[in-house]
Amino acid sequence: MGYFVDFRAWLARLEEVGLLQRVTSEVVIETEAAPMAWLVYRGLPPEERCALLFERPVSVRGTRFEGALVINSVAASKRMYALGMQCEVEEIKQKWIRAIDHPIPPVLVDSGWCQEIVHTGAELEAQGINELPVPVDLPGLSGDPRTTTAVITKDPETGARNVGEYSGFLKNRTTLRWGIGVRQHGFLHWKKWRARGEPMPVAIAIGVTPNILYAASTKLPEGLDELAVAGGIAGEPVLLVRCKTIDLEVPAHAEIIIEGLMDVDYLYPGTSFGEYPGFMADETRRYSPILRITAITHRRQPIFQHVTCGMPPSETSELIQYGHEASLLHHLREEGFEGVLDVGLPDFGASREFIVLQMRKRSADEPRAALEAAAQFSGEGMGKILVAVDEDIDPCDAEAVCWALTFRMQPAYDVTIKKGPFIALDPSGHPPSGTFEEGHLPEGPSSILIDATRKWPYLPIALPKRQFMERALQLWQSEGLPPLHLKALWASRELGYWSDENESNAQLTVQGDYEKIWERTKRKRVPVEEVGEHLGV
Repeated sequence: MGYFVDFRAWLARLEEVGLLQRVTSEVVIETEAAPMAWLVYRGLPPEERCALLFERPVSVRGTRFEGALVINSVAASKRMYALGMQCEVEEIKQKWIRAIDHPIPPVLVDSGWCQEIVHTGAELEAQGINELPVPVDLPGLSGDPRTTTAVITKDPETGARNVGEYSGFLKNRTTLRWGIGVRQHGFLHWKKWRARGEPMPVAIAIGVTPNILYAASTKLPEGLDELAVAGGIAGEPVLLVRCKTIDLEVPAHAEIIIEGLMDVDYLYPGTSFGEYPGFMADETRRYSPILRITAITHRRQPIFQHVTCGMPPSETSELIQYGHEASLLHHLREEGFEGVLDVGLPDFGASREFIVLQMRKRSADEPRAALEAAAQFSGEGMGKILVAVDEDIDPCDAEAVCWALTFRMQPAYDVTIKKGPFIALDPSGHPPSGTFEEGHLPEGPSSILIDATRKWPYLPIALPKRQFMERALQLWQSEGLPPLHLKALWASRELGYWSDENESNAQLTVQGDYEKIWERTKRKRVPVEEVGEHLGV
C-alpha cells in the first residue's frame, strides 16, 4: 500500500476508522470552531480524540467560505499519529529512526493540485487571506488568528531547505507576522537574507499529508532535509512544484500555499497567543518580521488545516512528542548509549521540558552520562527536567515515573542541578513583564538531572506473578467484564533480591500449604530481649 496521495485521502482514512467527525452546522471561526476542538482534548480520553471537519465555517461578520476547516487532523492521539506513520503504535519510534537513517529526497513535478486556483496582483489585494477560514485559537485571549503549519525557507548561501512548524499571525489580508524562535533554522536563514539586504522568500503549506507535518515539527540531525525525512516516513518521495512568485518548491498536492517575501528591514510587535507550556504568551514587547504575501494558491474548495497550540495536551504537544522522542533516542544510540531503551516526553511537560530515559544500565555512571547527553542534544529551549529510570518503568507513564522518583533515588546523591537551558516561554523564569536578562533569576535559568534507577538489587514488585495475572485476565475476559487498558507494569517483576526461602514460602501459600511454613518458622523463635523492641528492623 502506498502513502496517502493527498490531504483528502488522509482525511478519508481518518473518517473510515472513526477518527474524524463532521460538524454540519454553521460554526463561527472566531468564537466557536477552536473551542469545539479544545473539547476533544479537555473532554475525551486519549484513544477517542478525533479530528473535527467543519463543513460550513462562517465568520462573525457572516462571511461564508468556499471550502472547509479541519482541526486536530494529524496528531489528535497516538493512534492517529501511528496511522499517519503507517505503523502500529509500538512501532512509531523504530519507523521514525528508519526514516532518519534512510531519507528519500523529494521529486520536482510540473504541476500540482495546490495551484488549481492562483491569486496574485489585484485579485490577491481584493481578498487575500480573508478568503480562508482561519480560526481564532483561543477566543477571548488570542490577539490574532494564526496559521501554524509547515513553513518553508532556504539558506541563500547553500540552498539548504528548512521546513518548520511556525506560526503566521494575520495582520491584514496580505500581511502575516512571523512567530519563530531566534534559534530556529528558519530564523537563521532570515539573518543570512538580511545580511544580503534581500527579503526572504517564504512559503506556508496548509493541508498537507501527516508525514510532512511530522517532519516539520521534529528536531532532526543537522543537515537533514525535512521533506526527505517525510519521504522516508512515507516510503516514497514527496512531490514538489515551483511556487508562482518566489523561488521555492512546495508540496504539489497541498490544499493551500501562501507565498511571500519576509521583510528584513523592520520588526513589529506582536499580540497575545497561546503557547506550548499552557499559558498565554504576550508579545506586545517582542518584535519579529512580517511576511508580505505575493500569492495564494489552492485547490478548488480548499480545506484549511488548523493546528491547536496552548494548554497541553494539544495537537502541537502531540506533534512534538512522538517525533522528538524518536529523534532523541536515535541521537543517544548514535552517541553510544546502547543502554537507553526508550525515551518519553510526557505531554504534561508540553512534550519538551520533561524528558525520561528508560535504561538497562551497564554501569553505575551511565544514567548520569546519558542524561548529560540528552540535555546537550535538547539544547537551549528544551529539557528542564530530565529523569533516568529502569527498564521496568514505562517512560510515558507519569504514575510509574513518579513512583520511581519516590523510591529509587535519594536527592542528596542522585540529583544534579545544571545552569540553563534558556526557555523563553517558561513563566517560572521571569514575570510576564520581564525577561531573563533583567535579573529575576540571579543565577540564571537551570535544569535538573535525576538518576531514578535502582542502585542495588530490590525485592520484587508487589503485584501477583505474571502467570496468575494472565489467568486472571482470561477469567476477566470470559466473564465479559469491561475492556482493560493494561499498564506496562501490570504483573510482578523480580528486581534482583529474592531468597530461596521467600520463593518456597510463596509456592507453599498458593498451594494451600501455608501451615507447613509455620512448622519451619516456629523453630526459629527467639526471646524479645535477643532481638530488641525494634523487631530486628
